[in-house]
Amino acid sequence: MVTYNSNELNEVFKALSDPTRRDIIFFLKRGSCYVSQVRAYFPISGPAVTKHLSVLEHAKLITRTKIGRNVIVRLEENAIEDAKKWIEEYSTFWNKSFDNLDDYLKK
Repeated sequence: MVTYNSNELNEVFKALSDPTRRDIIFFLKRGSCYVSQVRAYFPISGPAVTKHLSVLEHAKLITRTKIGRNVIVRLEENAIEDAKKWIEEYSTFWNKSFDNLDDYLKK
């Protein structure tokens, strides 16, 4: 069994629980961009985008780098690995449990 930092894992799942934040992550898969580009793409207020970016940054899913007056946002691709491993571990557990239930019901 893999051990995880539960606080970090909680922050990742919290960040991913919001559809707008998931959309921002999907948007950033194309590559780094300015915060202004993220704001222009989403039909929500600038402060709302900033708030979503703060949650994603706190979960270490993105990084923000200030260059002059501009802020560049970049997806941290490996940040989701622990969450992925956690999901895979429990997926294996539940698949095995369902297989056992299926075997039991066939008897």
